[in-house]
Amino acid sequence: MDVVPRLIPKIFEIGGDAEIAAAHELKSRIHRCLLVVLFNFAKAHGWCGLYSKPPPTRSAPARSRSATLRSTHRRKARLLGAADVDFVPYIVLLAFAGVRREELHKGLAWESINFERGTILVSAGIAKTGRKRKIDLAQNALAWLAPYRGKRGPIFKADPRKRMAKVSAVSRVK
Repeated sequence: MDVVPRLIPKIFEIGGDAEIAAAHELKSRIHRCLLVVLFNFAKAHGWCGLYSKPPPTRSAPARSRSATLRSTHRRKARLLGAADVDFVPYIVLLAFAGVRREELHKGLAWESINFERGTILVSAGIAKTGRKRKIDLAQNALAWLAPYRGKRGPIFKADPRKRMAKVSAVSRVK
């Protein structure tokens, strides 16, 4: 701690370029010394909880990303297998297309889906942000939606909560 008072007066004795470079190095050393002093003070007063407790132990090993993805895909497959034919587009658009639930509830129409280009155009009146947005559909979503290609009107009209609860119960997916 006595290093800092001895170094401070040297900062004011600056002359040429070499001395300016030395002064910058000295200033950096002073900053480091001050940080060390401050950290040691906080540690001594118990303010650094990181060093006072051992790290928490894990009860189970972490699952790999690929295992988590396989599990997610299995859940989606079970949901789609348990859903009624007219409820499949609702699940597909939520699970594979990135359509928001509220956008479906507000009346996203079949006419918004361009099957040739593989996109959905969400109008500004329906979108959460108040701006129209374009969603690119994945190939699997296009394949699931292909049987519904000629439909018109809103994609889903009724409140889906009861139907989703039923599908979740049948497929045993929460």
